[in-house]
Amino acid sequence: MKRVLLAVVLLMMPLAAFAAPREWVLLSDGTLNSLEVVGNGEALSLVAHTGPYVDTNIVPATFGIESESDPHLLVDRRGDKLVAIWNHDGAIVTSTRNLQGDWTPMLVIAEACSTPRKALHATLTSTAGTVFLHAVWWDGEGSDLSASYALVAFGSDGSVSKWSGAVESLVAGPVASSTETAAPDALPMLALTPAGAESVDVVFGSRTKRDATRVRVTPKLQGEAKIWVPVGRQNGAIERPRLEGVSAASVELLVNGARVVAYVPGETFRYFVFDGERWSAARTFSLSDEVTASDVVHELARALATEDLRQTPADSE
Repeated sequence: MKRVLLAVVLLMMPLAAFAAPREWVLLSDGTLNSLEVVGNGEALSLVAHTGPYVDTNIVPATFGIESESDPHLLVDRRGDKLVAIWNHDGAIVTSTRNLQGDWTPMLVIAEACSTPRKALHATLTSTAGTVFLHAVWWDGEGSDLSASYALVAFGSDGSVSKWSGAVESLVAGPVASSTETAAPDALPMLALTPAGAESVDVVFGSRTKRDATRVRVTPKLQGEAKIWVPVGRQNGAIERPRLEGVSAASVELLVNGARVVAYVPGETFRYFVFDGERWSAARTFSLSDEVTASDVVHELARALATEDLRQTPADSE
């Protein structure tokens, strides 16, 4: 009955009734896709734009009584597949879809737990014959908040291996700490960014300290069983930028090695550049229909990757 009701709701619901998509991805067949939550988490829907047409379908794995939240949609360019990852009633799960519209069975990356999971981030990297799905999120709440990381390796031969655990377990040295505490209600910094062909940079903070730890994670093949495990290499500490009048929960990060961009979307878009030693002064853009937050974030990511972002004399004063 739930499947029938959802299908009817989707057919009758205009596109504007859905929440704003979190990501859009383009496939080689020309379809522009987004993954969205239906209603209050009853299911996830895949919205595909092809020319003037819009096609909306429920993700099969989300039929049921479980609550769905925090969806992310990625694209595997090598296999020309969509990769979905989301919070399935407390479990972190994934499913992939090919160009023919076939979804794989839901794969549980991290089993459900009794504590809340928040701020899921995900990205893809690859090496010869293997695509890696990386994910980070916060487990717990209050003083028990901890960052988790997961790695799923999809082999071209159909093999799949997965690993999940605390990000802190991947840090070779001591976790960054400072004598100055952060605001009690501040959500710690958390970011995940590709770093080269197969590695990722992870930045994770603390509820009680201003500093965050930066670690580069690289998948390594273990033995002959095609089991991939993450290996971390610490890259130092980053202090949270001081953002007056801004909730720490609204701050997003872009990371590329030792360089970081912190940005705050809004009517006025503000961003700060960390060059490995200090934060720049605030830089701003006034957003409009012609210049959106997505446009600015895309350009900041490009500039960060090509090292076009520089400190200015005013930043060091």
